Amino acid sequence: MRLSSIARPTGRFTQAATAVLVTSALAGTPISCLLDRHGSKTAMAAGAAAWRHG
Repeated sequence: MRLSSIARPTGRFTQAATAVLVTSALAGTPISCLLDRHGSKTAMAAGAAAWRHG
């Protein structure tokens, strides 16, 4: 088994995992500021409503 045959199927997963980590890192600061400003109850209610209508 050559390395290229292993890297080919996991390459897209690695790219997707990297994209998710970068997105969460960029979104973390603004979201935490909103949570500090408005409280977590509002965020939980909004998330529940979005999930319900989703």
